[in-house]
Amino acid sequence: MPVIATRDQRKGFISILRYIKPGYFILAGLAALAPFLPEVFLWPSELAANFAPHLALAGITLCLISAFSRRPVSAFAAAGLALWLSAPVLAFDRYSVVENQGNGDFSVMSANVLMSESAVRRFLDTLGDDAPEVLVLVDMTEAKCSDFNAVKTTYPYCRMIFRTDRFPLLSKRMALLAKQAPERLEIHAETVSGWRGIIDADFRIAGKLVQIVAVHPANPLRPRGFARRNIKLRLASEVLSQTKPYVLLGDFNTTPWTPSFDLIPGTRAGDPRLESTWITDLPLLGLPIDHVFFSEGLKLTDYKVGPFFGSDHRAVGASFTLSSQARRVGSASLEHMRQE
Repeated sequence: MPVIATRDQRKGFISILRYIKPGYFILAGLAALAPFLPEVFLWPSELAANFAPHLALAGITLCLISAFSRRPVSAFAAAGLALWLSAPVLAFDRYSVVENQGNGDFSVMSANVLMSESAVRRFLDTLGDDAPEVLVLVDMTEAKCSDFNAVKTTYPYCRMIFRTDRFPLLSKRMALLAKQAPERLEIHAETVSGWRGIIDADFRIAGKLVQIVAVHPANPLRPRGFARRNIKLRLASEVLSQTKPYVLLGDFNTTPWTPSFDLIPGTRAGDPRLESTWITDLPLLGLPIDHVFFSEGLKLTDYKVGPFFGSDHRAVGASFTLSSQARRVGSASLEHMRQE
């Protein structure tokens, strides 16, 4: 028999609709407009578009409630928005699954430690024997690398960059830790907010230079932060090499279903639709804003999202192996260097 809501049930649904319907249509409408707006007007729409999967699920729920309440216009509108917002999430394909799972030639990991020394220590304890060759710590504390025993024993190389603004008590840092020293290291700072620099390093792996770039652009909660974040994403794209494999990782403060995500080059490691990396206290509202991207010449052999360690983020890590073509180029380069 078909399910028919009683009059009292419909009254209850109508009272619920009265409160949630306006807010939903405003947020979902903003998110739906994001693909069509120029960047100068994009800020509020993109904030809403980050939550496209959540808004799509909320639209389905609202559609059902509206149908039970005999509100066909609201039901069709909610269903249409749900379908529209779910389309880019379901169609997202800029990611790579694990190929030939194994240890790989090298591994990387990024973790936002929320300026907490206890979070840093707990995170380092979770690594154990699986510590990656290169580790990026975002929102690092005032502590030095040498203050952590796990860092001193595992990562002899550490380079920090500082945030220098008018709030020294809220100073933030980003640290690049490695088991070997890089052959080249540069710090790139964009002109608008130079304190959020980019760490750009070359490591020799299996005879081939691999570029590893660490970023943490500003959060886009305000228009100024939105503009600065996109400036940093464009700068990160510009510093990436066109001649050697690269890995780009960090806290990007954007999700894969926003227009700004297209500013990031490369292929994402792992499917971002399966696990969130931010708002660990509210997993149902979680977003994948921490990413690892890589270029041609590398194959993904492992990808993981780490456990909770006291931050509002979870770590993301990936392992890679050099493709056969990259290995041949690397071997040829070494042979050329020996002859010179």
